[in-house]
Amino acid sequence: MTTSQSPVLRTYASFGKHQPHSSSPLKSVSEFRAFAAPATQPPSALQIVGHFARQPLLLPRQLARLISSTQERSEPERKMHKSSASRELTLNSPVQHRRGFSSDVNLASSEMLLGKSTISDDHLIVRNNSRTSRKKRAKSSKRLAGLFAVVTLCCCGTVLVVMRPTAQMQWIDEQWSKLTDEPIEPTFELYDSDETGAAAYSPRKDGRILLVPGEPHPIPALMRRAQRRYDHLIARQSTTFAHAVAEYKRRYQIEPPRGFDLWYAFARENNVALIDEYDMIDEDLKIFRAFSPESFRRRAAAVPSLHRAAWPVEVRNGEVSAPSYAHKERADNVVLMMSRFARYLPDMTLWYNWDDHPLINIPWEERARLEKHITAGLYDDDAGEGLAAIAPKMRHPQYGFAQTCPPNTTAARPGFQWGRGSRNNTGLEHLPMPDGASGTLIDSWHRTMDTCNNPDARHYHGGTAWVYPAIPNQIVPLLTGGVNSHFGDIHAVFLAKLKDEPELAWENRTDERLLFRGQTSGTTWDQDVPWINTQRSRLHIQANNLEGNRTLMIADEDDLLANVTLANKAINPAFFDVGMIGPPVQVKDDVTRAEMDKVYGGYKSRMTDKDAENYKYVIDVDGNTWSGRFGKLMRSPAAVIKATIYPEFFSVSCIPWLHYIPAQIDYTDLWDILAFFRGTPEGRGSHDELARQIALAGQKWERRHLRWQDAESYQFRLALEYARLWSDDRPSMTDVDLSIEPHIDM
Repeated sequence: MTTSQSPVLRTYASFGKHQPHSSSPLKSVSEFRAFAAPATQPPSALQIVGHFARQPLLLPRQLARLISSTQERSEPERKMHKSSASRELTLNSPVQHRRGFSSDVNLASSEMLLGKSTISDDHLIVRNNSRTSRKKRAKSSKRLAGLFAVVTLCCCGTVLVVMRPTAQMQWIDEQWSKLTDEPIEPTFELYDSDETGAAAYSPRKDGRILLVPGEPHPIPALMRRAQRRYDHLIARQSTTFAHAVAEYKRRYQIEPPRGFDLWYAFARENNVALIDEYDMIDEDLKIFRAFSPESFRRRAAAVPSLHRAAWPVEVRNGEVSAPSYAHKERADNVVLMMSRFARYLPDMTLWYNWDDHPLINIPWEERARLEKHITAGLYDDDAGEGLAAIAPKMRHPQYGFAQTCPPNTTAARPGFQWGRGSRNNTGLEHLPMPDGASGTLIDSWHRTMDTCNNPDARHYHGGTAWVYPAIPNQIVPLLTGGVNSHFGDIHAVFLAKLKDEPELAWENRTDERLLFRGQTSGTTWDQDVPWINTQRSRLHIQANNLEGNRTLMIADEDDLLANVTLANKAINPAFFDVGMIGPPVQVKDDVTRAEMDKVYGGYKSRMTDKDAENYKYVIDVDGNTWSGRFGKLMRSPAAVIKATIYPEFFSVSCIPWLHYIPAQIDYTDLWDILAFFRGTPEGRGSHDELARQIALAGQKWERRHLRWQDAESYQFRLALEYARLWSDDRPSMTDVDLSIEPHIDM
């Protein structure tokens, strides 16, 4: 049984395979046709106008082209429309217009205005008038008195597009000239079609690019593409409040939450560079739209009973606080972060996870079921008392992480067994090399982090090497610091305030080895866990291995890939200064402790910042989950190599191959990365200048995107979205003049 949502949260259903909450715009006629299929009949012009009116950055020229192309195969449906009753489609987001584009689409008027809509005067109606009754027309004409703009689209009868004159229209006129036909999120090709290397390159599902001898080394191309992506990301950000509201509606298909104007003012006054890039919040909270406000609050109240390590952050009467039993360092961090905007929040409670790792393990069937409710605008029925009322209604027969994987992924294939890795491993194991390749690099960071499509990598990271009982978790709002793909925890923001300290410039750093010092975190160290194969353990073992040989992929004088085989005793001392810090932590028994002492051959001491500043390369490796020292590493003028499975709130702006160097969690690419940038042990094939560019770009990124104010802005917006789920009326931002840039009292 389901119950209806409030009108504020109701999503606007479309047709075909479209997902109403998708943040990806349709970019072409072919993509639109694929989107409309497999409907029994192709979409009419009315449907096209109705759908794309909710995508405010689609231009009239593109809209006309879509209508024209689609109508070429829509004759049966056009006849159906002529004989059908009048249809109305209610839209819910402002779109742009411009004057004088009648040559692009057959219009009776020289002006087309599309805007916000319902049946009331201050909203928009799109109507197929082929057979509208006179009585209904008369009623409509009274309702629409004082409105204007009637246009004719010949391909689908008469369509009325009406809009009340508002301040938004003035903004539209001003903004139109700034828009282009460029897609919102274009595909950035690695190579131009005629560029050397294009023929051999093909994107892979696992996110890796193959290294084949004789082909161009891909790192320069990866760096150029990363720069284009970042430039586009910055250029596409909203520059006005009205534009930010329109972009919010385009991405999420709902109105912004109450207080969005205050958040926007907060972000602007704190010089936040990215105004629109908060998809992670929507992805984290979207599933909770399937529950009523009462159910959401009941689920939040159940968190401490289900997860004893949880601690609350409470907002009461505009003040934020955490109890004495909370994780002091993190609680102080969150309270301080929220203190500047807590006065604008309603009373509510946020629960944080004391543990580092995620806990909300949602079977894919349950997630799919709830997403159907959201699409239909319905609430899940969880009436009742106690924890039984919020128990998952669907269960998955798999164990471990595979519960969360959709059926079309590798981990969900029939017969796949998650299982633990062997305790007989040596720490030198790695993923098998694809056929025809002598090495691989990361091409798509997001695809390599998707454990469902890369399950063979699970044994190489403590965060995915576990086996969990096949008992789904209750879906509750729990904020966690490290959340890997497909888990249901909400990404928490923990960010330390850093001080500006003098750093040795790149040119003055003389040590070209890769530096790592870290504790024995990342797993539980006992006889039941294959700890030797987890991320920190393997890095120590492989970097200090002096036995056998290794084949490096280097760049020759023409930057073509070439093989060179050298002894590990020649490579590793020249490439690495890697060591575990003692004494070991998280060790459960003396037998394991003795084994660790034997495997690691002793522990190293901590390094001071002064000692570390002479290194050109540093690596950031996950601990129990996310790494808390990434910001500090990025602040230095060293090139940061990062191997992780955890996206964070800043990941959208931190572009691999531009701001840092991405590495796979099995480290198969680490030697080839260093061979390209610092060269072979004797310096052959080095690209020091490219490494310096990444180091400086990363340092600049940290100062622009990872400031305390950026974390505050993310937390403020997260709190507003959380407050909407918490409140009975699910409040949206209303009665705000979009033509006026908002202000906030700090």
